[in-house]
Amino acid sequence: MDQTKGQRAFVPKSFIDAKNHQRKLDAYKNTVIRFLLPDNKAIQVCFYSQEAVSSIHDFIESLFVNQNIKYDLCFFLKEKLQRDKFKNLIDAGLAPKSNLILSIKENVEQVFDNSRFHLATLEEANALSAEWLSSNARYEPYNPTVGPESQTSQNKRSSTAVDENHGPPPQRRNVDGLPKWLKRN
Repeated sequence: MDQTKGQRAFVPKSFIDAKNHQRKLDAYKNTVIRFLLPDNKAIQVCFYSQEAVSSIHDFIESLFVNQNIKYDLCFFLKEKLQRDKFKNLIDAGLAPKSNLILSIKENVEQVFDNSRFHLATLEEANALSAEWLSSNARYEPYNPTVGPESQTSQNKRSSTAVDENHGPPPQRRNVDGLPKWLKRN
């Protein structure tokens, strides 16, 4: 590590996690999610990053023609995204941009009301995604460091030392109120 920047400070992981969480809340206003469909199409949507994960499920269910359709939302490693009212999109690791696989058994053409969608090319979808994400700020993780000036100032001895090897002579305190066994003769 470059000594001019300082060394990493010794702080609790919970403190760093809390700082990083707050920085993500401040930076990520919008989250873009692409739902990848079985027929090599995708549905792209912009959510507020502080919305609950359950709002993603509510959105998908609102697109279905029939409300009794069974589905799963999965990450690429087949981990399912559970419906959660208390976890926001940042806490779920979806912000600022994610792809979710929409796994359904039925035919896609029969599941969705296609009149509600605007078909776009990948380039148009990427441009729209960039526009939605433009309101986000840049996220920089919290990296606690101790500058070199604070390290050396704590470790230096005072310049009043008489002997360079042994330091200043000890100061004698007023010993009147001490018990006999503690007093020096």
